[in-house]
Amino acid sequence: MEWIRSAVGSRSSSSEDLVSFYLTADTDVYVAHDSRITDKPAWLTSSYEDTGNMITDNQPVDYNLYKKRY
Repeated sequence: MEWIRSAVGSRSSSSEDLVSFYLTADTDVYVAHDSRITDKPAWLTSSYEDTGNMITDNQPVDYNLYKKRY
């Protein structure tokens, strides 16, 4: 599994293209979004499906897991 992690400083970014990637085949892309942030960005809620799953890092912080098929 490949993954991309944005920098901590990106949390205040309002850029339309914060992260970009190229795919060579159809795939499911997952986004883990900090559960402490109650206002989810429109690009996430309008395009990605909430899987109902969470992951937890070693801080510990819980992240809601979203999925989109590309």
